[in-house]
Amino acid sequence: MKGLHLYETDMHKIALILIIISLLFVSSCKDDDETEPVWDPSGLYTLHVSVTGRPPAIITDDSILQYNHQFLYGEIFDTTQTKCCYWRFSKHNCPPTYSISNFRIFESEGQYYLYNGIDYSGGNQISFHIPLSIDDNTLRLETNIPKNEKSFHLASLNSIMTSTAESWPTWFDLIHFQMNKLEDGTTSGSWAIIDKSEYCTTTMSDGSTQSYYM
Repeated sequence: MKGLHLYETDMHKIALILIIISLLFVSSCKDDDETEPVWDPSGLYTLHVSVTGRPPAIITDDSILQYNHQFLYGEIFDTTQTKCCYWRFSKHNCPPTYSISNFRIFESEGQYYLYNGIDYSGGNQISFHIPLSIDDNTLRLETNIPKNEKSFHLASLNSIMTSTAESWPTWFDLIHFQMNKLEDGTTSGSWAIIDKSEYCTTTMSDGSTQSYYM
């Protein structure tokens, strides 16, 4: 899970991400208009990431779980652990800090989206721009989005969205996202993601071995 903090100058928006929930943005504003929200969060963001923890997202179909776990945003996490999945293909180096450039929020026909890489498989579209709902000064992930439509496909965005990390996910699921504009003009909120590039295993509190995503 990751959280982030963003700050904005007049020329650009800067963000700080903290893994495990918490984010601050700065938004651009429009003139007051009854037909538009008070706050327009559209724009490009630079995310400066500071990692505070990586609780494993447990991969299981078990209906009775005997080990430490917590349900967050419809997923199972062991929040007592922090794990880096050093898989042989992705070779995560799990740096404590890094930056991501050109994280984009845009508006189309009154709907806000997180910009995503659009990919196809067998002639079918398998990734989508991720819809967001806005209520006054709060922007959040739309509810009732199919799981496959909340997946970031960064492999298609590498020429646009870049990172200083030696290795970072090529695709991941966004399970929570929210931004709130505050009275002082700054914004705060949170996000949570699951990296599904690869999986690893970990020992649980009952001694069992379970697979997990990071």
